[in-house]
Amino acid sequence: MAVAGQHIGLVSPYGTGKTAFREIVRRDLGKHEDFIVAYLDNPRETTPRKLYATLIGAAAEAGYEIDTDEYDQIRNGVPWVTEEAKAAVHSLVDEIRAAGKTLLLVVDEIEVLPAELLSTLQVAGDMGVRLFLMGTPEGKRRVAELRGTLGSRLRYYEGIQPFSPEDIAEYIGRSMAYFRDEAYEGQEQTLFTDAAIADVHEHSEGVPREVRIECRELFIRAAFVWYRTGQDVERIKITPELRHRRFGMEY
Repeated sequence: MAVAGQHIGLVSPYGTGKTAFREIVRRDLGKHEDFIVAYLDNPRETTPRKLYATLIGAAAEAGYEIDTDEYDQIRNGVPWVTEEAKAAVHSLVDEIRAAGKTLLLVVDEIEVLPAELLSTLQVAGDMGVRLFLMGTPEGKRRVAELRGTLGSRLRYYEGIQPFSPEDIAEYIGRSMAYFRDEAYEGQEQTLFTDAAIADVHEHSEGVPREVRIECRELFIRAAFVWYRTGQDVERIKITPELRHRRFGMEY
């Protein structure tokens, strides 16, 4: 899925894995040198200024800071006046694009965004911020109804395809690289056995949300075995048998 040159809309019903996909985008693209990723937390209560502050904060973490002397009042590194915060974002986007990078804003739950914020998202997109919006089919309809000009600029992807066993193995590999603070470069993971991956696929039916839950459950069980037995961590392997193992005070 190419995101550098276009705005993306990912539409799928509740429970199909948008949150899991969002985390993959957030962490993997966040480590990609061509992207600066901002994520809009708590979209229900976000104001236009908070949205601009989110973008300014992400840029600052990547080393792009505004000239505070150009603005009348600054709070926590962000111009207090909304119009000045917008101008600051515009300036930062120009600087980031000149460096050959993309400022990407990830927004979930577009179905609950107020009309005012949809308008602000469009303004940010017009500045050069790349938008990655996610939500339900109702969210797509709502964007088209309240802010049709924004909806027409999004390239929508409908639904999330279930993960194959190979996809699950890659998901685990990417997750392990992230937790180790390493760049993912296709390295294979060795913690989950092939049988464990097949077991996760069977129980989750490949639904990303369920894949995440199943992997976490097996990982926690393996961690408990390691803790209780004192084995060398390199000897621990995640197998389907962990699912049926009983844990109690007496190990």
